[in-house]
Amino acid sequence: MGAFYGIKIRNQQTNPKTGAAWVLGDVPSLWRPKVKKWLEAHQELGQ
Repeated sequence: MGAFYGIKIRNQQTNPKTGAAWVLGDVPSLWRPKVKKWLEAHQELGQ
């Protein structure tokens, strides 16, 4: 799930719930640490 949400953030895909690009804060709290780790490993924080 880290890569799933990380790719959405990195590619600035639109979050259907907010209408804005995905950011780390949009990720469910359960997956947030894994997404942050994935983004750091891929040199992008998306924020």
